[in-house]
Amino acid sequence: MIQHNEKRRFSMTDTPLYFYHSKIKLNIQIIFFFPFMIGFYYLLYMGVLERSLLVILMGLFFSILMSILWGTAVLKLIRNQPYIILTNTYLQLDPQTKSEMTIYYNQIEGIQMSESSFQRIIEVTIYDEKGFFDELSLHNKIRLGPNGIFGFKTFMITYNAVRKRERPQLLQALNNVMLAKENEVTEDFAITDTSIETLESKQDFVKKYDPQPIKKLNIDSTYFKKAYGYSFFIFLVMFVLFYLLLDSDNSYLTYIIINFFAFPFAKVLIDWMGFYKLRERLEKQKGSTYYFDQLKYLFDGLLFHASIYIAPFGGTFLLIRYVINKVRS
Repeated sequence: MIQHNEKRRFSMTDTPLYFYHSKIKLNIQIIFFFPFMIGFYYLLYMGVLERSLLVILMGLFFSILMSILWGTAVLKLIRNQPYIILTNTYLQLDPQTKSEMTIYYNQIEGIQMSESSFQRIIEVTIYDEKGFFDELSLHNKIRLGPNGIFGFKTFMITYNAVRKRERPQLLQALNNVMLAKENEVTEDFAITDTSIETLESKQDFVKKYDPQPIKKLNIDSTYFKKAYGYSFFIFLVMFVLFYLLLDSDNSYLTYIIINFFAFPFAKVLIDWMGFYKLRERLEKQKGSTYYFDQLKYLFDGLLFHASIYIAPFGGTFLLIRYVINKVRS
């Protein structure tokens, strides 16, 4: 819940806020990337022994990449330097490192909460993003350049990388910055002030700054129209792949025709059990989603083939739901 209080000026005697990397996340990153790093060095070694240029190039590229990711995590853990510094005038990312970047609040157009690989990220939109990017160091241009290719804003904060106990304060501070910009507060601004608007939870921040919030599951005629459209698409894929190309018998054709009609009733039960939210979160993911999409299509293909067995339970669920709604009304 967001509490609104009387508008007043912020205090000028504000002190900077420091937010550090989560040591748990860094240790996981170190453990995760280490075997990949060793594996790709071994691939490089095998490529040299076999005198295979392609294997050498692949091993060299991925071993260097894994070494950078692993080494960066190790350095962050050893140095224990702040990940973010917020003052009453600017936001600073990766301070005291080669990746240091300072963004003044009057350069920020807005912020939004999004997701990548099920990790929350806070994207920062700059008024003149291209001009700002051109003034960055070569190191930061190389580091941040790929963000735009994968559909992200150039500048972003990895929410889960911040220590868990510091995350509520980070969200409150960023919200205060945006409130100050909305109210055109240029003096007496304090990022720690909570008297104008207090965020009670992360959900409040997400609700306010998420451009694509997860919609509530509505089981109505529109839901079934979309379900039958999707069922028809899966039916066509199965018809071409397994019936025409693999020359299956007519019993398989009968089976997928029955499943075409049964699929929406099986899907509604699975969605009600929680898979709807998972689907919605998969749709929200930014960046490379190829493997997530493949996993989703694989699951839907399996669900389509099992629809004849699940649909009776889905139909029973809809009947019970209908009776309950009638009793309540």
